[in-house]
Amino acid sequence: KWNPSDNSVTAGRDKIKMFPGAIAAIRDIHSNPAFKGTKLAVASSTTEPDYARACMRMFEIDKGVKMHDVVKYSEIFCASKTNHFANLKKSSGIAYSDMLFFDDCNWGNNCADVERGCPGVVTMATPNGMQER
Repeated sequence: KWNPSDNSVTAGRDKIKMFPGAIAAIRDIHSNPAFKGTKLAVASSTTEPDYARACMRMFEIDKGVKMHDVVKYSEIFCASKTNHFANLKKSSGIAYSDMLFFDDCNWGNNCADVERGCPGVVTMATPNGMQER
């Protein structure tokens, strides 16, 4: 269930929210003419892909605009990030050197894995999530 008051999704006792900086960045990419042609992708190794997709359909990026509306490519299944990126490269035709990866993982080093397995991807670890400045 989507809670419009705080842009969260609740399922049972679980409450999921996007980091404020992620919402701001996606909103800017979506609405700023300087980023026209930029394609957004999601790479998630969740064990609950259906729930992740449902959240994307509910999270609001801008008034009336859901995350699902602005994400062009998604790789949402339990696998390594290098698998996700290989699939994204294949489906999008976008070179690794034209990709950015922000990762909030705190239990592994997905950025290092992507740098090794997908040379050219620019990575940024965000262990506290994307924050607004």
